[in-house]
Amino acid sequence: MVLIKKKESWKRFSIKASLMLCVMAAGLIYFNARFQIGFDFQEISSIPGQRLYVIDKWDQELIKGKRYAYWSKGLEPIFDDGSIMVKILVAEPGDKVEVDDNYQVLIDDKPTRYYGLAQAERVGYEPEEFVGSASLAEDEFWFMGTHELSFDSRYYGAISSTQVIGRAYPIL
Repeated sequence: MVLIKKKESWKRFSIKASLMLCVMAAGLIYFNARFQIGFDFQEISSIPGQRLYVIDKWDQELIKGKRYAYWSKGLEPIFDDGSIMVKILVAEPGDKVEVDDNYQVLIDDKPTRYYGLAQAERVGYEPEEFVGSASLAEDEFWFMGTHELSFDSRYYGAISSTQVIGRAYPIL
């Protein structure tokens, strides 16, 4: 038995194709409004093993221990203003942050896994100049990378929530 397939008219095909293109365009517009792709181009990643991220620009709820992308501000000569940074949120408003004499980072007097000031001389300071403590004020957040060479809040201090782009989800 041979089935004969009737050809579809160009008009009907054009309508279906136009509808499909509209659905695809709407999906792309939604994706671009909500998400951004970020790639860590640094020679040494501040979070080893993670280079490619999907950034959810609508996820603005800041939760300790999660990764976030934010715009750099005042980080020259290491990074130009507006560079996208991805780090882990380790302290929020009201938390006491300290870099002790051994260059260990403490949050509310509890030692963290973050230590060292290997980038101090690169930015023109001695490591001792970063030793001290402070409580984070309203709208101040402390971000860190996991690599010892991470250029993070140890060097440039807290950042504002207005710099946060959104939550960063590693995909590679």
